[in-house]
Amino acid sequence: MTTDFDITTADELERSLHERRNGDGGQGTAPLVVEARPKRRWPWLVAGLAVGAGGVLVAEPLLNGESDGEVVVAEPTALTTASVQVTDLVEEIEWDGELAAGETIDAAFASSGTSTDQAGAESAGGTITGVPEVGDTIERGDVVAWVDDLPVVAFYGDIPMWRDLAEGDEGEDVRQLEANLVRLGYDLDDDVVIDTEFDSDTETMVEAWQEDIGREETGVVAASDLVVLPGPSDVVSVPAVGASTSGETVVQLEAPAVRVDVVAGRPDADDDAGVIDSLAEVGTRIDHGSVLMTVDGSDVVAVVEVSPETETVLTALNDDDLEELEAVLAFMGYDTTGTLVVDGEVDEGTTAAIQAWQTDAGLPATGSIDPADYVVLDGIGDAAYSVSEQYLEVGDELDDSEIVLALATPTLTVTADIAVGSIDEFAVGDLVTVEQLDESTFDAAVISIADIATPGGADAGPTIAVEFEVVSEPDEFVSGSVLIVTESSRIDGATVVPTRALIALREGGYAVERQLADGSTELIGVEIGTFDDGLVEVVSSTADLNEGDDLVVPA
Repeated sequence: MTTDFDITTADELERSLHERRNGDGGQGTAPLVVEARPKRRWPWLVAGLAVGAGGVLVAEPLLNGESDGEVVVAEPTALTTASVQVTDLVEEIEWDGELAAGETIDAAFASSGTSTDQAGAESAGGTITGVPEVGDTIERGDVVAWVDDLPVVAFYGDIPMWRDLAEGDEGEDVRQLEANLVRLGYDLDDDVVIDTEFDSDTETMVEAWQEDIGREETGVVAASDLVVLPGPSDVVSVPAVGASTSGETVVQLEAPAVRVDVVAGRPDADDDAGVIDSLAEVGTRIDHGSVLMTVDGSDVVAVVEVSPETETVLTALNDDDLEELEAVLAFMGYDTTGTLVVDGEVDEGTTAAIQAWQTDAGLPATGSIDPADYVVLDGIGDAAYSVSEQYLEVGDELDDSEIVLALATPTLTVTADIAVGSIDEFAVGDLVTVEQLDESTFDAAVISIADIATPGGADAGPTIAVEFEVVSEPDEFVSGSVLIVTESSRIDGATVVPTRALIALREGGYAVERQLADGSTELIGVEIGTFDDGLVEVVSSTADLNEGDDLVVPA
């Protein structure tokens, strides 16, 4: 909003200043009272409402409205000063949005038999006879769907059920199966070793699990019995009951995007790997150098940032050749104390060199040469892992190489349904600010805008779906409602003054009173523009206003 001013002579400015100081009856002007205007953050614009851009200006008259016209002389106003500023004025709009954590997963159902359709034809697959409700959370051991009245159960992991598993089978998928059954409580005697071998103990657990879920106790886990998920997952959509599993019909879930199982101990260990002294709690953020657990007093740390130097040292550690390790440390310049001797014996020089490498790598300087004390995790950009599950507990004894913790990182997505009339405010690539309920913010960018509109309800018009990609994930977040803040307009390097500094002139327009170096003051006529949070832009003035100039304002 702009307001023209009309100041024709220096005498008029002088008279206005005199009247402001002395309250000379109705012939002068009082200090302007301006309703401060916040940043233009109008969430109701989501509904397509238009709002004017100007602030409300209210000049206080010097006439007493209850009198019969008698002039009332105002008391002189207590004054102080405020500075002229140069800043950016940003006009913002708020939109309602939704924040979701995870990626969409299609939980397909493997088939191990045939089904018959209504025409009597046989086809591979089964018939879906039951499904969960949209919004349900599927956790380990929960039923994802019923096929031919038999449950298909969710286990956690990152290896899909690509084969049937039975006694004698070996592989990482066996370890994954055993870990899930142990976590579900089927290691009744607490003597199952979670490893890559499907042995009699594994078969016993499978049979007990099959009995509980209502399947035949065969001791064999068919690929069609399980769906493997990264972790707790929310049901987004479900197929129709009666659909065949031989097609592309799936239960769609929203789940953590990355899952990593942390294995403690060494696969070739001849004896116990130790006792767990401490474990990172579920929900703990895991960064480079974070302590995942402590085993027999030794910290096991996460290695997320792997430089060439770190990779070389870790390779030497895993080769289990101390002399080779010392040679690598010496060659790479980590003998900072000059005491390292390549002799295959751990001494102060070896420890100091390891500590020098650890410091350079950004890891705790423990001096450990045990490869089991380092867990390498794939880097995931600006996101961070967090502990999603504990397989074991403090005080448990590690046998061979066991899965102790599961880590996960969510992929955050932000969506908004924008009124058709306002969709021009968005374009693919636009950066926005996302504000959570606790007022913390993070950045996101528009990645897609739907081609067609979705009909609105009884009290709302059609909307268009807009999807945003999170640019840098926040340390803390809560799925649910958020505000998406966009810039409607921006004025860079605007000269602004406090709204309290404005004086409404009898001749029309506005002025400000500048204090000079000698303590005297002068009135300067101004043309005003945009209001923003107690400030007003000065578009032009009868004399130069410079950043830092002191203006007289009411105390």
